[in-house]
Amino acid sequence: MIYISIMDVRQLRFFMAVAEELHFGRAARRLNMSQPPLSQQIRALEDGLGVRLFTRTSRSVVLTDAGRAMMERAGDILAAMERLGTEVQDAQRGMTGRLPIGFVRPAMEGRLPGAIREFRRERPEVALELREMLTPDQLTALRAGELRVGFVRLYGHDLTGLVAELFMREPYVLAIPRGHALARMRRVPLGRLAGEPMIFHPRHLMPALHDAMTACCVRAGFRPSIVQEARVKQTAIALVAAGLGMAFVPRSSTVSQRPDVVFRPLEDEALPWVEIWCVRPETAWAGGVGKTGGTQRDDGIKGNGGVERIGRAGEAGRNVGEGLAEAFISTVLRHADRSAFPSQGS
Repeated sequence: MIYISIMDVRQLRFFMAVAEELHFGRAARRLNMSQPPLSQQIRALEDGLGVRLFTRTSRSVVLTDAGRAMMERAGDILAAMERLGTEVQDAQRGMTGRLPIGFVRPAMEGRLPGAIREFRRERPEVALELREMLTPDQLTALRAGELRVGFVRLYGHDLTGLVAELFMREPYVLAIPRGHALARMRRVPLGRLAGEPMIFHPRHLMPALHDAMTACCVRAGFRPSIVQEARVKQTAIALVAAGLGMAFVPRSSTVSQRPDVVFRPLEDEALPWVEIWCVRPETAWAGGVGKTGGTQRDDGIKGNGGVERIGRAGEAGRNVGEGLAEAFISTVLRHADRSAFPSQGS
């Protein structure tokens, strides 16, 4: 196998000029160089290949059989090299390539579809690989390099090696079986749920959030009576429709419009808020709002907007358009719901 170095690629360009001109002087002028160095480069190319590419006389330059075979392929090789350079530069600018993205369903029910639509319009050559995954699975995949960007619900999760930007946040509402007495209220005080059967997410999925919700209920005067568990909100709402209990679900769940379920806001927004974060590996992160690294602390009340800023925020200042992930995140953050973010210092 012949090793093609950077110098060999340049020699291919020299060879093509001589092969097309069949004259070393004209080829040298075309290449903006003097003739002796050109002759030396062609001789070095021939020596490296172990063949003669040209038959030279004092009156003419003629391609040998090996030279004609070389010419047939050299043009394709040089064109492929030019295409490769363009493709690599486009990928660096976030114009081509593939981008694996993870998401939790609440992100798709919020502002993420609009951001994806804009990005695909601006960069149609980028292949987005969208994968619905639970938050713990996304964090693992991000660290393993299987995802480049993730949209997750964070509450007390370990963010070592990752950086996050707050993308959207919304309060929880209460899903109530239609016909229940609480469905007639405009807003439900948390304390009115004492003794009511409740549907919670399994604690092992988001233990800090589970504990914070339980603590809020305890402060309201009761410990929740958990009769069922549901990994996703759609299952929780279906269990509510079946009359098995009530459930805290994100406000965006109200778009489901099930005839057998009523959604009511909680008085004083007593629970932590649902927060969707845009997360990526810590390296080469561009600066922005709500950066976190390390471990989130949980407030346990009125939302977890007061996220503790721990650890480095990556290479601040890098141009967000310098890669697929950066370009996508730049588009996403234009769609972030800044009006719902906690004020600085909260």
